[in-house]
Amino acid sequence: MIKQIVHKPVLIALLACNLLLLSHTVKAQLFDGGISYGFSGSSIYGDNHAGLNKLNGNAAMFVETRSETAISYISGLGYTGKGSRFYDKNSRSSYVISLHYVEMPLLGCYRFYHDYFVVGGISPGYLFAGWTSDNGTRTSIFDS
Repeated sequence: MIKQIVHKPVLIALLACNLLLLSHTVKAQLFDGGISYGFSGSSIYGDNHAGLNKLNGNAAMFVETRSETAISYISGLGYTGKGSRFYDKNSRSSYVISLHYVEMPLLGCYRFYHDYFVVGGISPGYLFAGWTSDNGTRTSIFDS
């Protein structure tokens, strides 16, 4: 038979001290979240129609994971519209490219002074819909 070397009160006291030490070293994580939405102008390089002539919408949901340090991480899921628009008043010709993306930004944030911060990362996207319109004739970009 095994002899009991440590008494119950001593064992409980040791466990309590370990928990206190562990709770001191564990940092709490804070989560923030929200939505963003708005409009942006866009153009497509190489379509021979320079300028931000197409107004597009964008919207996203995001979560920010912060710690007690100055570094945080941001991830989300969003929609972004992109494209180009051209209209010639003299010839009454028009050309529109409309592209629709789902994006998932993965960002790192460093806060260096109160409300000042730097954010950087990647934002992989998936083109789920798109079309072109040449003088009113609309064609899906996925048609061969």
